[in-house]
Amino acid sequence: MDPTVWAQRIVGRLREHMDSEREALTEYARLAEEAPDGHVRFLMRLILEDERRHHQLFAEMADSLEREVESRS
Repeated sequence: MDPTVWAQRIVGRLREHMDSEREALTEYARLAEEAPDGHVRFLMRLILEDERRHHQLFAEMADSLEREVESRS
C-alpha cells in the first residue's frame, strides 16, 4: 500500500475516534462539576484530565501525519 494512502487512512481513523469521544468528554466534564459526592467529582476530574490528554495525543498524531503527507505531495 502507498504510504500516503496509509497515512491518510490513519488520520481519518484518528479523527473519527476523536469525534466519537467528544460526547463522552462533555459528560465527564458535567459529572466532574455536578456529581453530588466529592469523591466522585474528584475521580471524574482525574478521568477527564486523562481523557483530555488522550484526545490531545490523538490530535497531535493526526496533525503530524497530515503534515508529513502534505510535505511529500
